[in-house]
Amino acid sequence: MVQSASGDPNARPTIRIRGVGTLGFNDPLYVIDGVPISEFGAGATAFASSAGASDIRGSQNILNLINPNDIASISVLKDAAATAVYGMRASNGVILIETKRGKGGKTTFNFSARRGVRNVRDTYNVLNTTQYTNLLTEERTNAGQAIPGFIDPNDPAYLGNGQTYNWQDAIQNKNALTEDYSFSVQSGSEKANFFFSGGISNQESTIIHNKLKRYNATLTSDFKVTKWLKLGETLRITHSENDDAKGVVGNMNLPSEAFKAPWQPIYDANDPTGFARVRDGGGDLWGPSSTGATGINSLAVSSIGQDQYSILRNLGSVYAEISPLEGLIFKGTLGVDWNNNVRERVRSKRYFNFHVNSLPVTNLLHRNLTNFSVLTEFLTSYTKEINDHNFQLLMNISKQKVGTNWNQSGADNPIFEDLERTGFNSTENQGIESFKERKILTGTLFKFSYNFNSKYYIDASYRRDGSSVFAPGNRFGDFFGASAAWRVSDEAFMENASWLDDLKFRVSWGQTGNQETLPYSYLASISLAPGYSLLGNEGAGFNIGGAFQPGIPTPDLSWETSTTTNIGFDGAALGNRLGFSFDYYNRLTTDILQAFPLPMTFGVNRNPQVNLAEVSNKGIELSLNWNDKIGDDFGYNFGMNLTTVTNKVEKLTENLAEGTVLGGTYGTQVGSSLGFIYGYQMEGIFQTPAEVDAWKATHTDQDGAHDDISPGDVRFADLYGNPATGEFKSDSPDGLINVNDRTKLGKTIPGYYYGFNMGANYKGFDVSLQWQGVGDVQKVNWVKMSGEGMAGDGNQLSTVLDRWTPSNPSNTVPRALYGDTVKNNRFSSRYVEDADYLRLQNLQIGYTFDEKFISKLNLSNLRFYVSGNNVALFTSYSGLDPDANILSNTDLNPPATSWLLGMNLTF
Repeated sequence: MVQSASGDPNARPTIRIRGVGTLGFNDPLYVIDGVPISEFGAGATAFASSAGASDIRGSQNILNLINPNDIASISVLKDAAATAVYGMRASNGVILIETKRGKGGKTTFNFSARRGVRNVRDTYNVLNTTQYTNLLTEERTNAGQAIPGFIDPNDPAYLGNGQTYNWQDAIQNKNALTEDYSFSVQSGSEKANFFFSGGISNQESTIIHNKLKRYNATLTSDFKVTKWLKLGETLRITHSENDDAKGVVGNMNLPSEAFKAPWQPIYDANDPTGFARVRDGGGDLWGPSSTGATGINSLAVSSIGQDQYSILRNLGSVYAEISPLEGLIFKGTLGVDWNNNVRERVRSKRYFNFHVNSLPVTNLLHRNLTNFSVLTEFLTSYTKEINDHNFQLLMNISKQKVGTNWNQSGADNPIFEDLERTGFNSTENQGIESFKERKILTGTLFKFSYNFNSKYYIDASYRRDGSSVFAPGNRFGDFFGASAAWRVSDEAFMENASWLDDLKFRVSWGQTGNQETLPYSYLASISLAPGYSLLGNEGAGFNIGGAFQPGIPTPDLSWETSTTTNIGFDGAALGNRLGFSFDYYNRLTTDILQAFPLPMTFGVNRNPQVNLAEVSNKGIELSLNWNDKIGDDFGYNFGMNLTTVTNKVEKLTENLAEGTVLGGTYGTQVGSSLGFIYGYQMEGIFQTPAEVDAWKATHTDQDGAHDDISPGDVRFADLYGNPATGEFKSDSPDGLINVNDRTKLGKTIPGYYYGFNMGANYKGFDVSLQWQGVGDVQKVNWVKMSGEGMAGDGNQLSTVLDRWTPSNPSNTVPRALYGDTVKNNRFSSRYVEDADYLRLQNLQIGYTFDEKFISKLNLSNLRFYVSGNNVALFTSYSGLDPDANILSNTDLNPPATSWLLGMNLTF
């Protein structure tokens, strides 16, 4: 399952293979040309700086490392038997990316280019100035408050007759440019081959002042030195530059701009900057700053400030392969992944006038992250064929060292404000931070494979993995795997099944480990940060240093283990026109690594890491593909796939009351899926005073101002009672509306994923469509929670025009109430929506010129195409995008719709 990234070209897509198996890190392992990618900040880390943790990996999408034209194949490994060679790093599946290498034959040159535009599909419908002013007046009237002048038509300061300004439109980078150019050359012979490519990519975000430029070069070569010695290397260098205005503004996205007061001007021709100011000296230009709707002129701030990333990444490997005897191979590999990420940000004192909470100082921030991974691997393989019996013995020994160096410095009022020339020559608020981390991973794999006449297959593996993050007594884990397959179509009793071309049954069982936890949590650290003043206050007297233990060590922490059983079959029929595959999988993750929350009375500020839970994922995977031709010139194909996931927490830590829910809005509970949505159930809206009085006679709302409940307020369900000792909650309603009445409102892990692909070709023309969808999933519409709050001074969604009033007895949107004293806006089912969707992810139409024609131009291939991405979306979700990823809100900067014109040329 791939969840769409946002309109930001650097955004990382969310990829889950067969569900969510653990409470922490669930990303698959990426392996590029045999080198496992390790990114600091991708998993658990001891890094404690909240200032740098949010962007510690940098802004670069890992897939931006590779020029798409260099990719030869992408494979997804799912079950434990298939991922055994990658051991501890493969518990969430493996994505193998193999890039192109040189081939024998004549030298071939290839050039490809594509250029297009990207746009936001939709924006939020919000109130105009008149509607907004009326709403604010109604809010205060219902709250019994005085009407301030800026919304009072009888006051000279009244702003309700002003122009409506579209802030969402202003921050959009319409027709955002995307372009990619690459060139490659390859050649080879029996003795040597090489492949070289270079590329330039430029992608702009759909939000202004955010873009990515990437420069990449790749060189691969293989040399057959003698009959028994082969050498080769892969070198990939990528340099990317990213401008990210969000880091300067702090928050610039569609909702943040949509909810600005619509009468607030964006531009001012009389200001030297061209932008309207938030304040002029001590006076506000946009009305009272207490309205909470002024805040910041994002366009001005993003234009003045700078926030840039510069990332240099080197990924490469060298290998030597010796074959002293037929069937015997010794192969040694050294792989290195090194990257340096520099982030520089300047927040200028010049935007003091455009930001309510800013100070008239310039601040410069410099961060430098160096991340490296060194992999050494030795493989021995012996293959032997005796008549129809085929044997293979394999041993693989690997060691990977992962390291990080992180440094940050900053100061106020630097010498220069321009990032092209920076420097500190200031003692004002200087700050320096640094962090260093090292990890060692080791693995030893033994694998035996046997097949008889390509009909019966047996594989067995044993792997012993080690990780330095655990205590010495728990660093090593043992993991086993086995698989068998039977090609039924080769049996004699299948001879009459002429319609069946191939049929193979498979079964596998295996284990993989996961070591993604807080490194060295088995040690007790001491912090010398605390201090106190003796014989005085506020700096007087003596400053005495102190010490405390920030966390509780867990020396018995051990491996998380995923055990997967897989049963399936693959086949082809009807002259190989029909292909089909089916799998049933059952993955159980035990001893899950997770931080366990402790009460503040323990006196620690870091929760201990423990093995506390078990989670299962079960389901089926089905795929069907049809390829055929009509006549000599027309071909067509169709394919579909379906994956189901039943996610369930099987066990949590000991000594929890039955039914205990851990977490807040996203809960965890035995018997339920991970991260389910948890809150109050909205029953409706009170319509009359009599209805309110009747309810108050039997209920008390302990979360809101009970006495203020009136017609137009939300009626919340009384589902449970106060728990007895040893219980989490009582199933008997008690007439009290409080936190005990929260219940399950939906689940964030889809129950199924599906897709379709269709294509056709006629002579040189071709067309293809790719659809993807998810079902049985819900999503919290956080924007709706803000946009229908009607309790403050920010603009609101146009849906509040249907709010409850005495003349409009709405049963979905409550009354407007400044301050929301009755807590209508507490988290409830009101903000939970189905997030099922079907998306036309890709549409491509192309034309490939006839060989006879292009041969006259000394070309071997010439193709033009038009491609559309994220072309259409069908969903009942009311936000901008339904992809239900609880870690990132795709409603902030939704996936863009793009159209590209491309060309491939080979000579």
